[in-house]
Amino acid sequence: MTMKRSHQGLINQMTNKTIGEYLVFVALVGLISIVPWPDIVFSGKVNYFVDRGVYIRKILLNDSLFSYYRFDSISTYLTNEITWEYLVRYIQDGTFPFYYETFFQIISTMCVTLGALIIFRKSGWLPVLLMTNPIIFDLAYSQLRSALAICFLYIVHLLRIRSNVLLAALCLFAATIHTTMLIFFSAYWVCIILSERKGYFPNWTDKMRLLSILALGVSIGLAIGPLREFLLILIGDRRVDYQNLSSSILYLSFWAILLVLFLYDYKRTMKSIEGRYAVFVLTVVTVNIFTAGYSMRFLALTYPFLVVAIFGSSLWIRLLILPAMTMYILVQWLYFFSFVAV
Repeated sequence: MTMKRSHQGLINQMTNKTIGEYLVFVALVGLISIVPWPDIVFSGKVNYFVDRGVYIRKILLNDSLFSYYRFDSISTYLTNEITWEYLVRYIQDGTFPFYYETFFQIISTMCVTLGALIIFRKSGWLPVLLMTNPIIFDLAYSQLRSALAICFLYIVHLLRIRSNVLLAALCLFAATIHTTMLIFFSAYWVCIILSERKGYFPNWTDKMRLLSILALGVSIGLAIGPLREFLLILIGDRRVDYQNLSSSILYLSFWAILLVLFLYDYKRTMKSIEGRYAVFVLTVVTVNIFTAGYSMRFLALTYPFLVVAIFGSSLWIRLLILPAMTMYILVQWLYFFSFVAV
């Protein structure tokens, strides 16, 4: 019954859109995701889409984890992202009837389309324009493993899946593509159970729900910041020695200010799951200002939720944030072309 109601709710929301809105949405998504932007925009550049280059070299050199690593426990299947390794091997040995460029484009299109659909469903076609953010392009075209994994959370959100068993199964499968999905799915589940109407704690006040989400965000912020190396060593993860990927205080200050505005308007923010999820993500990002955690990934992977939360906020917040966010995106593109894609 829950799945039936979820699907019906999605259908109702989507049928409220006009044909014109759908045509604009399809055109925007097609322009953003189907056009091979890496080849058109970045031809001749050398310092763009680093992760994409790593995956290409891995495929062309037939580098496979199966050649030198022994999976001897369940945890190693997670920490070494076994599903992604299988997908790469199927490209290498020709099991998939297409080249790696097609494989990459499928992932990019899925990621952008599903993310845009989340925004379109709740906020209409105009906010979909905010998907033209450099962090989305970097996610969809470079961080392909993360992009594929997060698609499962987008699907969960679009279909409003609330079965704990199904959520756990999808979480574990997505984690075999990228282990960070354990964090994103778990936080999403917490936001579900803290719902005012259908959550597990109907007698809790909005402040109690808010404090719970803030506590979770602070905990994760500390875990991926000062406690990151210790936790990775504890589970035997291969990324213990990864470089510092923290962002500047100036870059993150926009998102910290957005968190402050959401907290000021917390009663409205807490009414939607996108709002609750946005509070969690922005809390992690704000904590990372002081702990040097990897905020860019959190912002990129949850960007559609952040956009929906902004458009669901009070009018005065939208009037403050949207012009600033537009300028923020333009400045990011200027920085991207000036210092990154050279």
